[in-house]
Parts: sequence; structure tokens; C-alpha cells
Amino acid sequence: MTKDNNDEIVSFAKYQSENNNIRFDMSNYFKPILILRATIRGDIMFKALENAYEFAALPLRIGLAALFLTTGILQVMDTAATTEFMASIGLPSPMVFAIIVMVSQLVGGVFLLFGLLTRLTAIWMAIVLTFLTIMAYCIHFEAANLVTIVTQSAIIGANICLILSGPGRLSLDEKYFWE
Repeated sequence: MTKDNNDEIVSFAKYQSENNNIRFDMSNYFKPILILRATIRGDIMFKALENAYEFAALPLRIGLAALFLTTGILQVMDTAATTEFMASIGLPSPMVFAIIVMVSQLVGGVFLLFGLLTRLTAIWMAIVLTFLTIMAYCIHFEAANLVTIVTQSAIIGANICLILSGPGRLSLDEKYFWE
């Protein structure tokens, strides 16, 4: 039903009520139906969200930054346990890999929080997480680690979303680098 058809129905209802002295106005009967149809199509509901895609990356960046900063700080506070974990999954030079992961999470978390070099940071974090997930949980697979593998995959997917969407309007990238 097009907009013209809707107007014709409402006009016909008004004509019927005016000419037959019917107190019931049919146009009021059709208004909820027309509003429902417009809502389903998204005319009303999503009108306010028309330009929201420009800000969609902000909550994703904040969430990933909180995750990376938290885990990075916890790993720095217990560097020995992080190094032991790297050694337990069979990485050569576990201390070097532990430092790479800790610095990546801390610096990457800060960069993502402020939207600085967002795509490059997201690429780096996706590479680091993919490597660690494969080394720690897929090569030494145990059924108990399945939840961790899925969680890591979701975080990698969030980084891929940032790679594809970019930093969004509220970022240092947008303000200083890509106007």
C-alpha cells in the first residue's frame, strides 16, 4: 500500500463520516495501523538513528579498550605467571612473547580508547589474538577450553569489525588524520 493509497483511505473515511453524520471518525481507526506500518518499515523508529552509524564504533572501541587494558594491567602485575603460560604452550622465548602481548594489550587498549590508529591497532590485536588462540587453545585442545576459544573468536571478530568500519566520528583518527 503506498502513501497515496493511505491518504485515499483516510479521506474516504472522513467523507463517509461527514456525509452520513456518523460520529465515529474512521481516520482515527486507521491511524494505529498506519503508525504500525510506518514503524515496521522503520520510518519512525529509525529516523532518529539515521546518522548513528558514524558513532557505532565508539562503544565497540570502549569495550575492547577496557578488555585489553584490564588484561594488560593484570599481566604486568604478574609477569611471572604470564611468562609461565607462554612457556606452557610451547613458545620459544616465552619472556619475549609475554612482553609483546603485555605491551600490545596496554598500548592497543589506549589507542583504541582514543581512536588513534584504530585500524592498524585492530589489525595488530587481531593478529596477536589469533596467534595466541591457535597456540594456546587449538594446538593443545581440551574440551574445557572451548568457551575460551569462542570468547577469543568473538574478540577477534570485534577487532575485524573495527578494521572494516573504522574509528567512527568520535576519534583522534577522524579529527587529525582522516578529515
